[in-house]
Order: sequence, then structure tokens, then C-alpha cells
Amino acid sequence: MDAENGRHLSAFEFFEKFPDEASAIAYFEEVRWPYGVICPRCNSDRTTPVKNRPRHHCNGCGRQFSVRTGILLENSRIPVRKWLYAIYIFQIHRKGISSVQLGKELGISQHSAWFMLHRLREAMIPDLEQLKSEVEIDEAWVGGLEKNKHSKKRLYKKWVEGKQIVLGMRQRDGGPIVLRPIPTNTQEMLINDILLSVKEGSVIYTDEFVGYFNLGEHYDHFVINHQKGEYVNEHITTNSIESVWAILKRAHKGIYHQWSKKHGHRYYNEIAYRLTEGRVDIPIMVRIRKLTQKTFEVQLTYKELTK
Repeated sequence: MDAENGRHLSAFEFFEKFPDEASAIAYFEEVRWPYGVICPRCNSDRTTPVKNRPRHHCNGCGRQFSVRTGILLENSRIPVRKWLYAIYIFQIHRKGISSVQLGKELGISQHSAWFMLHRLREAMIPDLEQLKSEVEIDEAWVGGLEKNKHSKKRLYKKWVEGKQIVLGMRQRDGGPIVLRPIPTNTQEMLINDILLSVKEGSVIYTDEFVGYFNLGEHYDHFVINHQKGEYVNEHITTNSIESVWAILKRAHKGIYHQWSKKHGHRYYNEIAYRLTEGRVDIPIMVRIRKLTQKTFEVQLTYKELTK
């Protein structure tokens, strides 16, 4: 059974499949333009390959372009083959990969690897379609402990201060996951965010937190009481969304060690993507193609990332 049908693709097999830059560019072009090359500027199909260069000439607008034009890879000096390897290696590291490690794998600087990883995370933005059917909802506090810092660097007195609140929503039976940072966990904020993300009339499961009161006005709302030591009551549980927090916090502490609130939303998108589109039961080449396709949908410049 080959990698297309589910077998893990080793690094050795990857380099056999994509032995040079030309093969990686050909793969990107096949995924982007499965029915023939289209100019990304004027959408004309009257294009001609440029001799001895990985570019095309558009006979419609008269300009040249490459497979990088108008996508996440545009203006990157890193070879397409290294981008493709980064997509592959991002998929096989189940809890993520640090920019230090990726830089070593690709032979680029840690700074370049950091920028590359954030661009890939930008491509993992979830679809805007609302969750439905049965949805588990919970919130978590993400961040380091003040007691672990040097006394001169401690900024907060309470354990919750300095942490980022993340609202998590997971559709049951392998459905989508939404992880969204929120400024506060007041009832108004939680209900507004849930109404934005979950279709009214759905069945939702939460714990006993007061912020979820009044959700019954919009949903079929079931509550599990953790304070009473209750975690499963027939079909009522939030164990599925809480398993997401376990994975997120392992990645935070074990792989990345820390991340800023400024970039937190991209890390949360990465975790949600890994648990849905990046599941290990999906064939590796299907996962690579999916993430490659998503790089065609977004762009992120260094200025936008660091402003």
C-alpha cells in the first residue's frame, strides 16, 4: 500500500518523490491548476511557459508569473521544495515543531523558520461555516505560571492575570473545532461568541460555569457539573473539548514553551487544524495536498506579522 492510500511517508520516500526543485514546482502547479495554467492576475488561460525559467507568460495581460504569484509563498526566497518539505514535516509532527528544529531540518535560520511557520499557520484559518448538531463548549486559560518566573519578572499577583482566555467549541463525531481567544469570559462575551460560531437550535454541552447561563434561550443546552465530581452523565459530557486542551497545553509547554498573546490565535488554529484536517487516519499525501491548497487562499507579509 503506498502513501497515497494511507501508509506513512518517510523522509527518504519524500525526497525520492520530490528529488529537486523542478518536481516540487510541478506539484504545486498541478495542485493549483489541475485543468491547465491560469494567470492569477487576469484569469486568462492563454499562457505560455517561459523557456529555461519556472515561470509563465500570460498572453492576455502580457505579464509573467509563477506558481508563487498571489499565494502564501510570494516574495519568499526559500525554495519551493523546502516549502513543500515544511508542509510535510508540519503534518508528521503530531504536537507541532519549533522554529529552531524546523530551521535545522531545512538548513535556514531560526528567524526564517519562525516566519515560515506563522505563514503556514495563517493558512490553517478555519472555515466560517457554523458548527451544528451536537457541540461541546469550554474555555481554558493559556499561559505560564507567575510562580515559575524570576521574582523580578513577575507582573501579576493572581494566577489568571497574564494568561489568555480561549473559548473552545468542538462538533461531535469528528466535526470541526473552533478555538478563539477572547478578552474576557463574561456571560455577554461567551454568548455572543457562541451565537457567532454555533447554529441556533443545536444541542450544546457545557460545564456549570455561570457564563453559560441563558444559553437555553438559543440552544438545547445540557450541563455537566464538574464541581460535584460529575464528568459523564449518559450523553452529557465535555470530555471531547477538554481533550483538545490537553493537546494544546502539551504543545505549549513541550514544543513551543511559550507564545505571545499577539500570535496566540495562529497557534490555536494550528491545534484545531491538526485535530481535524491533519488527523493521522487521513492519508499523508491527502493532508499535504490539503494544506498546499490552503496556501493559495491567504497571504501574510513580514510587516503584517510583526506590526
